[in-house]
Amino acid sequence: MRLEPGRPAALAIGATLLRRRCCSAAALLVAVLVPAGLFAQAQDPPPIVQLEGTVAARRGGALEVRFEPRDGVVPRAGDLVSFSLEIDGIVAAGGSGSVLEVETDLVWVEVAAGRPDLGMNASISATGRVDPNAEVERLQRRALAGDCEGVRPALRRRADAGSPLAATLLGWLQMRGSCGARETEAGLELVRGAAEGGFARAMRGLSVAYGSGMTGAVDRAAAVAWARRAAATGDPWGSGRLYYEGKVIRRDREQAVRYLQRALELGEDIFAGHTLGSIYELEEPIDLPRAMGLYQRAAAAGSTAALYRLAWLHYRGEALERDAAQAARLLQRAIDLGDRKDAVALLGFLYSQGEGVPKDVAKALDLYRQAVRADSRLAHFRLGYHTYLGEGTPRDPSRAAQHLERAVELGSRDARDILGFLYERGDGVPRDLERALDLYREAAANGSRSAMSHLGHLYEEGLGVPRDLDLARSWYEKALPDPGAERGLARLRSRRR
Repeated sequence: MRLEPGRPAALAIGATLLRRRCCSAAALLVAVLVPAGLFAQAQDPPPIVQLEGTVAARRGGALEVRFEPRDGVVPRAGDLVSFSLEIDGIVAAGGSGSVLEVETDLVWVEVAAGRPDLGMNASISATGRVDPNAEVERLQRRALAGDCEGVRPALRRRADAGSPLAATLLGWLQMRGSCGARETEAGLELVRGAAEGGFARAMRGLSVAYGSGMTGAVDRAAAVAWARRAAATGDPWGSGRLYYEGKVIRRDREQAVRYLQRALELGEDIFAGHTLGSIYELEEPIDLPRAMGLYQRAAAAGSTAALYRLAWLHYRGEALERDAAQAARLLQRAIDLGDRKDAVALLGFLYSQGEGVPKDVAKALDLYRQAVRADSRLAHFRLGYHTYLGEGTPRDPSRAAQHLERAVELGSRDARDILGFLYERGDGVPRDLERALDLYREAAANGSRSAMSHLGHLYEEGLGVPRDLDLARSWYEKALPDPGAERGLARLRSRRR
């Protein structure tokens, strides 16, 4: 059966931040030559903000330092980092370094002095820019990953403080019923208010809401009108996404790529990078190296969805050598950044198979259960599979059927095949050959060889359909090299003798 594509504890730190020293002789000469009025602004030192963190991992000569976001500050390459290990309040070891790379909630640090070890305290002298939307974007990533605790109240506080992005995201969650109850009217009012205030992402959201019927009924005219208003405000990611999805505006791959490329140029790395990467990975003409580069760019900016796709490509060995261990590391990174759904489920599958990580069915099941809470298709399928067979958990066909039914609702092909088998046998559900036949046909239409073999069996035995050995043979031949199909063909050959 084929698989579907589906921090360390921070230590308390007391850090004293040091202002970086300036300047070289050349800089001093420039200071003399440039008029004072022009130089005064450039000479103002950037604000330094204390970020507390912990050494979490190694990569060659660099260290990964995780930190708690504060006031929307994003560190910059070159910012100073100091390390310390305190025992009973006494500093027992230390060191220093500078930021090499910046990712969401973590930095990679080049060590200049000392020998920092995992778990050591780190303080970052952050001179990064203050992004008022950084915390709101982080809340959005948490919601997308299924980590909903406290998200709506936090967005409400920021919306009340005047953030149109927070108002838009909160309204969207309310309209969808995500991270809480569905509140269509309240959510629509929030998003419409932000849109009428000129916020392009709210215009884009209204367009999708009207076009998909989230507002109660599909209103294509309103959807198109808001999409055009969003595009007119210079919202390339929103326009690209609309052309890519084709739900409101006629689908146009070329236009989608053009707008998304422009969004990348404007710094929309997370969403534009992931969406554009998906186009190059999944649609003809496929360009996997280009997709990889875009996913890597989005992942570096903190996209858990891009990390998931990168992990999938490493696992499948597409565009590069197959590396299940690297896939597991990428999935763990996505989980550390807040994914509670797809990455959790796929990492569970790796543990169930012992690929890239030690085989641990109990851990796999725990991960599946976590991902099921976020309504992961893969997790519902795999948990249903294990529960039906009794692998690592008591066999319970009825409970397995519940998970498989949900996986089918979410679009799982493999779940259709197994659920069809349950209906064919009446195992955990009332026997229903018509439902079994429908499920097998749907799975077979999506390439499931196991389902094709099951169809051959139904026609061979005349179960729910008139007996037809020629049609049975045809399905068995399509299903090869499925073992059940080979056995079915052998039975048909023996009938001829």
